[in-house]
Amino acid sequence: MRGSDQIGTDADELRKPGSLQRHEPDYANHRKELIRHMKILDISAGNRGIWFDKDHPCATFVDVRPEVQPHFVADSRALPAEVGDGYQLVVFDPPHKSNGPNFGMARSYGCFSHEEIRSIIAGSAKEAHRVAADDALMAFKWNEHSLKLSTAIAMLRPYWEPLFGHGVTHQQKGTSWVMLRRVDYFNPTPARKGDLFAVSLTSGEH
Repeated sequence: MRGSDQIGTDADELRKPGSLQRHEPDYANHRKELIRHMKILDISAGNRGIWFDKDHPCATFVDVRPEVQPHFVADSRALPAEVGDGYQLVVFDPPHKSNGPNFGMARSYGCFSHEEIRSIIAGSAKEAHRVAADDALMAFKWNEHSLKLSTAIAMLRPYWEPLFGHGVTHQQKGTSWVMLRRVDYFNPTPARKGDLFAVSLTSGEH
């Protein structure tokens, strides 16, 4: 076991000017390995506000607005062939509020009607399923402005099975994160009676 003196010496060594540079090649190699082994697709990137590293090497950023400078300017409901496929993780932060064109939030997040929001969720779920790997996961962000979380999840469910998440009990209002698993949409996981997410799309819940 190393003593406290040795630990202190290591810490002092790291504080020396230029000491961190000696570790950079290992970090660079690690990032190269990440790129080779992990593919992430953010289909609603916007200004990448949810990202700690807004230029993460594993991520491909898609947005319909060219002004936010995504890798691909495209509608998440109709991704171009250039986006590719085989993504292990899909990040989906769709519009969740119907902002008027003159609202400040519209400049940051766009202007969408309630009908457009529903279309984006359902259409993007299908398209994300198409370009995702067989065992892919989806990180889904939602806020209950226009639709309840359960309704939004039900629109994803033919293609993505909810696993766990933050705020899924409705005891906490506000932003929720849910992790979903890609499923075979020809044989979707059946919703159980009483399941929070077993919501009929024709029930009129919103």
